[in-house]
Amino acid sequence: MKKVLLILSLMLTILSCRQNQKMPAVQLPVKPVDIQVINKGNIDFRQYFLDKTMRLDYFHSGKAGEEHFAIDRIVSDGIWSGSKKYLIDETRLGLYLFEIIDKESKVLLFSKGFASVFGEWQTIPEAAQNWGTFHESIRMPWPLKPVTIIMEKRDSANNFKSIWTTDIDPLSRQVNPADLIHTNKVDIISENGPAGRKVDLVVLGDGYSLPEMEKFRDDAKRLTGFMMNTEPFKSHKTDFNIRAIETPQSHQV
Repeated sequence: MKKVLLILSLMLTILSCRQNQKMPAVQLPVKPVDIQVINKGNIDFRQYFLDKTMRLDYFHSGKAGEEHFAIDRIVSDGIWSGSKKYLIDETRLGLYLFEIIDKESKVLLFSKGFASVFGEWQTIPEAAQNWGTFHESIRMPWPLKPVTIIMEKRDSANNFKSIWTTDIDPLSRQVNPADLIHTNKVDIISENGPAGRKVDLVVLGDGYSLPEMEKFRDDAKRLTGFMMNTEPFKSHKTDFNIRAIETPQSHQV
């Protein structure tokens, strides 16, 4: 009996000691450090970039009051189809803005404003209680040297504030330099010159099944025809390239 009481006493002592131990503190995401970006305007494209496209795929997760980023993959998306002269986005439109800076010198190389589905989702009632995750991508010219990506978002005063940063070394094993092979059929509706000198419009069909691809092509031509016959597009019709990409939806039973 004494042995049993002794064992019970020891067990209670051990449990008591464990309960008094401090649990490790929960590590909250670290706020991005403000980087002093040096903006010299549009730089010489050939000095900092290759003529190809780097695409960063990432997961954008969070709730109404918080958001987090996690890199999925970094791949090559073919030749660079954007401007090689105007690399800094002076319009700064959209809820988000990403900047690409030279990691060593902090010189601004490229920037682009954009909007995302996650930013829209944060405004609905569901986001106040539940987490959501969206797969997003940003595209940029392929850097010759390591760069830092700064993701910014508008605050309550409508000013852009840094919310996430990450470094990318184009020679890293995590970066795949092989061009992606795209298998979707592309229908050219209008082609007026090289992509670097024109505005590229792409039409995607949401909900069209494989037997409806002919209808999708006709609808895409009708939609873009109506748009291009309306100002201000009508006066700049030859400044656009228009393509329709067939992405048939599979039927689910």
